[in-house]
This record gives sequence, C-alpha cells and structure tokens, in this order.
Amino acid sequence: KLLDARLQRLTWTPAALDDGTKLRYGLGWFVERHAGGTRVFHRGDTSGFSNFIVKYPERKQTLIVLTNRRGGAATDLATTIMRLPSFRAAAG
Repeated sequence: KLLDARLQRLTWTPAALDDGTKLRYGLGWFVERHAGGTRVFHRGDTSGFSNFIVKYPERKQTLIVLTNRRGGAATDLATTIMRLPSFRAAAG
C-alpha cells in the first residue's frame, strides 16, 4: 500500500472553502455519494491518451480504463462497463 488508512481517507474527503462550502474534490479525487456508498474517481486526457479511474471503497471495487489514443472516450467506456450486470453483481 502506498498510503496508510488515515491518509487514504484524507485523500477521499471533500475539501471545504473558507466559508464552509463543501467541494466535490478531495486530494486528487472527485468524491460523491453513489448508490448508497462513496464513489471516488479521477479522469484526464491529453494529446494521445485518455483515462478514467473509479473506486467504490466500501465495495472494494476499482475500475481503470486507459486508452492510448486521442478521443479514447475512457469515461464512456467505464460507464458502459459499470452498467454491465457482471460488474454490478461483483459489487455484491
């Protein structure tokens, strides 16, 4: 493991502005409630690749899509995979 449990929780905790407004972003991860649990994700692209990483910590489930082409649609691919019955069944 790269981070201990305390630091991992910190990266997945949404930040707050000085006025108390909560953000949907932790330390490098977008954080949201989803299907009764937490979903953390990060996506990005640049010339020649796109990626999407999503984790469901309570379900101990992670999906990583990496492409090596411009317009690889990694987020769309991940969304399609997450809708598959076999992916949802693995969530238990």
